[in-house]
Amino acid sequence: MSSNPEQIEIEIKEENAEKKPNDIEVIRQEDAPKDAKPNENEGNDVNDAISKLKQQLETEKQARISAEQRAHEMAQREVVAKNEVQDTNLQLISNAINTVKQENSILENQLAEAMSVSDHRTAAQIQTAISTNAAKLLQLEQGKTALENQPKNVAPERPKPSDPVEALASQLTPRSADWIRRNPDFARNQNKFNKMIAAHQLVSADGIAPDTDEYFDAIETILKIKQPVQQQNDVDPMEATAKVTQRRTAPPAAPVSRSGDGTGRKNVVVLNADEREMAKNMGMTEEEWGRNKLALQREGRLN
Repeated sequence: MSSNPEQIEIEIKEENAEKKPNDIEVIRQEDAPKDAKPNENEGNDVNDAISKLKQQLETEKQARISAEQRAHEMAQREVVAKNEVQDTNLQLISNAINTVKQENSILENQLAEAMSVSDHRTAAQIQTAISTNAAKLLQLEQGKTALENQPKNVAPERPKPSDPVEALASQLTPRSADWIRRNPDFARNQNKFNKMIAAHQLVSADGIAPDTDEYFDAIETILKIKQPVQQQNDVDPMEATAKVTQRRTAPPAAPVSRSGDGTGRKNVVVLNADEREMAKNMGMTEEEWGRNKLALQREGRLN
């Protein structure tokens, strides 16, 4: 029995004493030696779930923004079509007015000729046609005035995104918008935004065309988002060889069930607070939980 009241040491006989004569010692994680490392995979499932949820929310947000943009574009096209119809109708009326005026001018000449030869019958017919055209001209003039006074259809304003990232992205080219979405801090932080603008001016002053690979590489280098290419390739070949050799010649890590808790003791199982709580909730003793954990470690199913 340990002198530490917080530490639990339970000796368990192996089920097959002939093949596995060593005992199992179950200790609390807080009492384990500093060299004993907890399971590094704990919490990975939760982090993966959070990452997937963030990705799903981002996808839904982009889909909503795309839908709003499509709706705005459709509304704009509808307004343009209505204005084109209005302009076409106005042009048709103007053409009709010119036609009626030309006909009246011809009729007036014919009327003068009929009167000069005392052809009163023809003159009367021409006067009737002139009167009819006068009524048409009045009606056309009124229609033209009404169309000219009719206000033009105005396209609805593009909805302004509440997110500053999307507000800025909506004003950029597609590739630049994609870049700002991947680096949102440069839209949300005024200081970083100013640095981004300064980097753009420096790159443009060097004659690098925007929206090119060279442009974004230069921008990210100035903003220290990534290291310059020459620094990335500047690797000591001897150092790289040593690292590869070290990885290849390093012996495989010993199973937890054999290495114990780092003090030379074998068959030591470290139970953290969560594992002890789970064992309690499942109606298992810490000894039973420790035996199952050790079995999974030996099978290679648990690190």
